[in-house]
Amino acid sequence: MLPAIGEVSVADVARDSLTPYFERVLARYLRHPIVRARVMVRIGVVGEVAKPGFYLVPVDAVFANAVMLAGGPTKDAKVRDMYVLRDKETVLSAAATRAALSGNTTVDQAALQSGDLVTVPRAPVRDTETWVRIATMLVTIPVALITIAHFR
Repeated sequence: MLPAIGEVSVADVARDSLTPYFERVLARYLRHPIVRARVMVRIGVVGEVAKPGFYLVPVDAVFANAVMLAGGPTKDAKVRDMYVLRDKETVLSAAATRAALSGNTTVDQAALQSGDLVTVPRAPVRDTETWVRIATMLVTIPVALITIAHFR
């Protein structure tokens, strides 16, 4: 939608033809228009990131930057297992996502589309953390029982 011109359809216009297309359309109303068109997709970044949500990302942006728009992975993220969903189906496996992230692949090269979800899973609790938690509970419960019995 362009002010004073109205709706301009981009259906059937190839991405690389957007700039000349808009220049032709605007040339009917303006002398020598200078146009810079940029294709954006709406990508969801969910899971273990600082600010999960949907973000508008240029298709020529590096895929890793889409994750950084969401504040980057949290300390609990298992970045190695990130994957991409489209309509509840995996379109980029963890291995493919790792390759895209490490290869400076663009959003377009990764074939991401509007509505795709970059999913950053939570890392499982480490064994040492689990044992520390269990040991803490085993110490806390008897101390609580002794304290309760003492004040009766």
